Amino acid sequence: MIKLYQLSTKEYEPIYQGSNYLFEQYDAVFSFLKSKIENRFLNMLAKPILNENNEIVEWHANFSGDFFPINTFDEDKQIEIKQRYWELKFKIEDLISSLSKSKNGEDIDLWIEKLLAVFNEDNNLVLSNGVDCIILWGCSFNAASSNFLETEFLPLRNGSEFTNLDESPVINSTILPTGSLPDQESNETIVDNVADENPASYSNNQTANQDINVVLNTLENEKNNLGVDELKPDNSKNIPVSRGLTFWERIKRFFRWISYRFWALMLLIILLLLLCCLCKNCSNKKAVNCDNCKELDSINKRLDETKSRLKENCPPK
Repeated sequence: MIKLYQLSTKEYEPIYQGSNYLFEQYDAVFSFLKSKIENRFLNMLAKPILNENNEIVEWHANFSGDFFPINTFDEDKQIEIKQRYWELKFKIEDLISSLSKSKNGEDIDLWIEKLLAVFNEDNNLVLSNGVDCIILWGCSFNAASSNFLETEFLPLRNGSEFTNLDESPVINSTILPTGSLPDQESNETIVDNVADENPASYSNNQTANQDINVVLNTLENEKNNLGVDELKPDNSKNIPVSRGLTFWERIKRFFRWISYRFWALMLLIILLLLLCCLCKNCSNKKAVNCDNCKELDSINKRLDETKSRLKENCPPK
């Protein structure tokens, strides 16, 4: 992998999952998704490497060239890049949906939570070199407005088209753009063809088609009522806004960096302090107090006086 980008941990706050950074779980996420999505999507997920000395995160991927945020490109190129991002997002959402239906234990719940955190559009910063694109993740980028894509440009999801009129139709604004709504004449043609092929089911199909027309007309009216300003995001919000760290967050980050960097030295200091306390405790042990110390002194004094008298009365020869 090649280093393509770097970010300072002072500018963007890393996201935690448990007691660890979310982006420290890249290898686990990559291994989990390797057999579930295509490589062209998997390669879009950049690999983060934390440089604690400089407090930066280096991002690596299997691409080359200079990568820049998508808001530095023209509008057409931005739409193309965002379409690739949202295609990956839809793949992940389909995967999460299948996992939630077939979950067997707590591991599946943890993986669903992890995937939702990794592929959160508000915490995904999309970069591109004009040809390929990568996703930076695991930090609070506040990039939801930058990753926003109008409904009419969103890619179609699998199974989004109706194939049988007998099935209950589901209208999804994310799947069926309002700009490409079929008109009423085409719906009437569909009903006429079904009536010719199967007259017995004509009445049921006609009722279903009328329901579709009501929903489509409602969506068309809502589209006409919306202004141009409401359909387009505010371009001033395209650039992710970095939030400065508070005083307590800086203190917490400093002590966390100290504990990661000098844990062995801190352990040695604790052992030395413990040893000093033990030695001091042993040296401070006092002997049993003697209650007859005064009497002992008087006895020693009388012994000295007796020795002096002996020397006076019995001088050495």
